Amino acid sequence: MSNFILLTGATSDIGKQIANKFRDKNLILCGRNKKELENLFDTLNNKNNKILTLDLSNIQDIQSLNEIGGGD
Repeated sequence: MSNFILLTGATSDIGKQIANKFRDKNLILCGRNKKELENLFDTLNNKNNKILTLDLSNIQDIQSLNEIGGGD
């Protein structure tokens, strides 16, 4: 099983800079804008990366994240 780094706010300016710095790592790119996440995914050119479209200020999105991760 591979390790991943969860990068929230991946489509913000600083998020993009962090993603580029860690482009050789396996990233979970998290943000609200799916199109921008897809563009960043393509730019990083690492097919192991994942996209997670959600808003961390929305409780339903946070609950869905918990379900994805298998938490209680």
